[in-house]
Amino acid sequence: MTRPSQKPSARSKPSATARRPAAPSSRPAAHDAHRASSATKAIRADRQLVERCLSGDPAAWQQLYRQHHSRLTVAIAKLLPDQQNDINVVDEIAARVWYALVRNRGELLSRFDPARGRRLADFLGGIARMVARHYLRSERRRRRYERAGARKLTCRKTVSDSELAATFDEFNGALTASEQHFIKDVLLSAACSQLSEGQRCSGSNLWQRRHRLRAKLLRFLLDAEPEP
Repeated sequence: MTRPSQKPSARSKPSATARRPAAPSSRPAAHDAHRASSATKAIRADRQLVERCLSGDPAAWQQLYRQHHSRLTVAIAKLLPDQQNDINVVDEIAARVWYALVRNRGELLSRFDPARGRRLADFLGGIARMVARHYLRSERRRRRYERAGARKLTCRKTVSDSELAATFDEFNGALTASEQHFIKDVLLSAACSQLSEGQRCSGSNLWQRRHRLRAKLLRFLLDAEPEP
């Protein structure tokens, strides 16, 4: 007795449509190509901006500042400990970064190499990390000097107004004429807006002169104070 023939089920005989592999989508590749093209254009724009700055174009320096200063201050704030993360410290470190970039006709900025595939913002962030570390070390040294000076001063009797005035006059006499004018017209002035256009200082220049005077005053006080 012969068995009746059975028709093959749909499961044993897949359709031609089911056997055909799905065609790979071209969207991811196109998206990656678009991103690579955008990154290349951005790096090319960074290189052109740096070349204009190095050629001495003031408008290029202004554009560089506008494009990167805000992001630079955000990056600096993330580098600082919580107790030192205030706007004054951030601005001071940012001023040091910009001064380092313009110093020696942009020698540091000329080290930017777009061939490495890094954006200009990453390059500036690396400089900010270096400057912030140097700032924190110098601040630790300054606090040690100030504590040493404070310990010496506590061994003395109370300083009278006349002694304080005499000490200031002695220190002021050891300064240059330019430094004396800076103390009188800027540090002891009620408002720097009263200065003439030729006397006004940029942010980085103001910081440099204040920093030099503070260091001179600290050395003067430590040298002038006799041992107990």
